[in-house]
Amino acid sequence: MLAEVREDIPCFIQAHSMGCLGTMTFLINNPNLKIAALVAGSPFWGMGTKVNRVQRIIVWALATFMEEMPINNAGSSHFLSHDKYYYIHEILNNPKRQNSYLSGGVINSMMESCDDIMTNAKSFTKPMLVFIAGKDRIIRNDCTRNFLSVVGTDKTNIKMRVYPNSYHNIHKEPEYKYRQLAEIYEFLFTRLEMKPTNFSLEDLKKVKFGRPDKKKSIKVKRSIFEIFLITYLFYGVIILLLRHLVRRMNQQTLLSAKKALYTVAAWPVHLITLMVKMSKIYY
Repeated sequence: MLAEVREDIPCFIQAHSMGCLGTMTFLINNPNLKIAALVAGSPFWGMGTKVNRVQRIIVWALATFMEEMPINNAGSSHFLSHDKYYYIHEILNNPKRQNSYLSGGVINSMMESCDDIMTNAKSFTKPMLVFIAGKDRIIRNDCTRNFLSVVGTDKTNIKMRVYPNSYHNIHKEPEYKYRQLAEIYEFLFTRLEMKPTNFSLEDLKKVKFGRPDKKKSIKVKRSIFEIFLITYLFYGVIILLLRHLVRRMNQQTLLSAKKALYTVAAWPVHLITLMVKMSKIYY
């Protein structure tokens, strides 16, 4: 898409919601791109709460072993816009516009990207116009404000507009969509008066994708031993749950805490024993 931008004019980028996360990751990766400014609507720039190591390992396990397993999304399409016509005719009739489920792999990528942009926030120095929906229930506005407080852009070049009664999709809100459009035009014309540098296709030859060079991630810190230990214990918990389920179905007493820990620690023994029993039944 950037390859189609004309070189005789400045380039502005507009993004919305999770698109802001991908756009910010890309621009942090490529600080030398001559982008005049970024317009961000309801940006997803954080998970809302600090994720501890245990939660991070659980997400990693989901991403590794059940990458495509659907997980209920916290956001509801009911809270995208107050416009009932938009909800009925564009959301309900076209589910691809708002997926109600996420997968372990997607959640893991989102968490890593949020970590990356916070770690490298100082690398981003472009002017910004940021729109915040006051009644947003899809993303966390406090994460947006937190990111803006640490970003490298000069605070005089950050314009923030808050629409108190708006849901997530401001551009579809009857009360605010035209006002938002007017403010975008005003911002663009103001930036153009400052004569920003024109876009250069030559910079695209050095463009980088993926995660920034400076990154904080549990994957970076994890050793081969940790990978083995996490994987081993993960399968141990699965075997324990299966044993627990079978005993309940057979109306047997539940395993004691000692036997449960032994099952997790020595799950290959139980698996081999089960395989031997099954072989005697069928052969």
